[in-house]
Amino acid sequence: MSVLIEKAVVSPYKELLSLERLYAEKGMTLKKIADQTVLKGLLPTEALHETEGMFPDETTSKTDYEYRVVEI
Repeated sequence: MSVLIEKAVVSPYKELLSLERLYAEKGMTLKKIADQTVLKGLLPTEALHETEGMFPDETTSKTDYEYRVVEI
């Protein structure tokens, strides 16, 4: 028996839009984007939610994700 764990689904469109928004900031580099996202364990939408309040309805913290075990 295999077990999968489902978690909240992200929107690739919103993640790419968020990355573009971050990269459009004056003086932004890939290193700075990584510092705001990957190194903090955040998705781009979560980073923008923290700094600018974007995507407030769809963005949840990692502790708010619901996990559900699915047997296959």
